Amino acid sequence: LISNSVLYSVMGTLLAILLAMVPAFALSRFQVKARIFIFILLLTPIMLPQQTVIIPLFNLLRSVGLVDSRLGLILIHAAFGMPLELLILTGFISNIPRELEYAARMDGCTDAAVFRYIVLPLSMPAIAVGFVLNVIDIWKEYFFAVIFLSTEKLMPVTLGIIRVTNDRYVRMINLPAAAVIIAQLPIIVLFILAYRRTTQGIYMGSVKS
Repeated sequence: LISNSVLYSVMGTLLAILLAMVPAFALSRFQVKARIFIFILLLTPIMLPQQTVIIPLFNLLRSVGLVDSRLGLILIHAAFGMPLELLILTGFISNIPRELEYAARMDGCTDAAVFRYIVLPLSMPAIAVGFVLNVIDIWKEYFFAVIFLSTEKLMPVTLGIIRVTNDRYVRMINLPAAAVIIAQLPIIVLFILAYRRTTQGIYMGSVKS
């Protein structure tokens, strides 16, 4: 179950970052028409309670055969994690000095090259912040997993904890307590390892240059 949670958290977060990077660059650097409207539209999933979209989402995944599958749950986590990544990256990229891009363009770089060689490397602290926050959010997620998964071998660790605590043969608190501690250990280790980069990304993205 822990391996499933690792897969859902890492893959869902990486896909969310990939989906957010290009829109974040475009919205923070180009004068796009209806820029604010597009930005708010892309942030809509973060404003909606999960319960309001669960029925159409279930029907959509069932129509493409992704109910009770790892890919279906990863896509859901990526879609709901993308707005957070977009919010973090847009604010961070807006603070990158434009002089770096002007210098790169004078050397013949296209927009794609500027994004790849200038914006992307400088955005690593913000990507680290979004990665850690999204992984934690997906790791503790329960609602989507209990709705879309029915096969036990596909379930994340949150469903495993519920099964332990609701087991009719478990009458002692020590086993559920141990399960909760073991389930949280990977997240604690991740936060300790990424603490320095995460705090650096938060501070760098919080003030205008």
